[in-house]
This record gives sequence, structure tokens and C-alpha cells, in this order.
Amino acid sequence: MRARLLFLWLAAMASPSLLSAQGDLPSMPPGERAGNEPSLILSDLPDIPLPPPTAARGDPPKDLLELETAVRRARENAASSQRLWKAGVLAKVEVERKTLRAIYLENELAAARWRVASEKAARARQQMTAGGVTAAEAARADDEAEAAEQTACEASLRWQRAQVEAAAINLWRKQQLHAAGIGSKADVQRAERQLAALRRQGE
Repeated sequence: MRARLLFLWLAAMASPSLLSAQGDLPSMPPGERAGNEPSLILSDLPDIPLPPPTAARGDPPKDLLELETAVRRARENAASSQRLWKAGVLAKVEVERKTLRAIYLENELAAARWRVASEKAARARQQMTAGGVTAAEAARADDEAEAAEQTACEASLRWQRAQVEAAAINLWRKQQLHAAGIGSKADVQRAERQLAALRRQGE
């Protein structure tokens, strides 16, 4: 019984790969699979709304500023958890959870900035027609919107990849527990469905 409990603890707290210094979730070695359970992780993520369409006037909207603060804190928490894990104080699953939270928030922030820049560009084009801004100013706003769109697309891809990698780590852990006679086949099948669903979303 003690041996099984020990295996359960080890399987839950460790995976065959390490988190990178930049906070990305790791890819598994060839032939192995890895990840945290997406349903658990996603349910823990904060509900931070994107700025409404009318918010992009003058100073950055309050929600955008709140997102920037949340991203900064999430990055700091992820880095801190990495150090605590290396010191043997924190479980690796918690490091992965905090890292995934930071990636999620970065994606939300990039999408919010894109929306603000797009609305600013649309408004600049309207004002140019009315003579309120110059063509150069309108073109600059368009360039900023395009740059924000590119950043948002990259953040979205990174978030999708992180979810797939997390689901793969979760599946690997469920398989290890099932092989040891601790976990159930139903848990493995559920993890397989979660991973497959996330992969389909990325196609």
C-alpha cells in the first residue's frame, strides 16, 4: 500500500521533461506523451474580460491596464514557482499550472491590444475622411493594428500549443497511474478525449 501511494505522489508531481526558463510547457521526449488535465486547469483560469468596443478612446481602457498587471504578476508567479520547484518546495504540477496561467493571460492581453489598435485605426480612417487626421497618421494607426494582429496570432498559437502539451502531460500521468494499478481506464480515456479535442481545435 505504501509503495502505491508513493508512486501516486511521484506520478502526480513529476513528468519526464522540465519547464524551460522562459515558462513554456515542455515537449515530451520521442515516443512519450505528457500534460496537465485541461478541464482542471482551464476551470482555474481567471475570468478577465476583453475591453468593450467603445473602450478604445484616449488612454488605455481600464480592463487593458488590469490585464497588463495580471500578466506581469502571472509571469512573476511562474518564475517564482520554478525556483521553488528546483528547491524542492513546490510540486512540479503547480509550476505547470502557473506557467499555463501566464500563457493564457498573455493571449488575452494580446487579443485586447489588437482590438484596441483595430478600433483606433478604424477611427483614424474616419477622421481622415473628415479632415481630422492626416493620411500619415491614419497609415501609422493601420500599421500599429497590423502589428498587434500579428502579436495576437502568435500568442493564440502559443496558448493552443500550451494546452495541447498540458493535455499530453496529463494523459501520460494517467497512463502511468493506470499501469501501476492505481488509476482507472476511464481516466485514461477521458484524458485521451481531452487531448484529441484540443488537437482538433488547432487544426
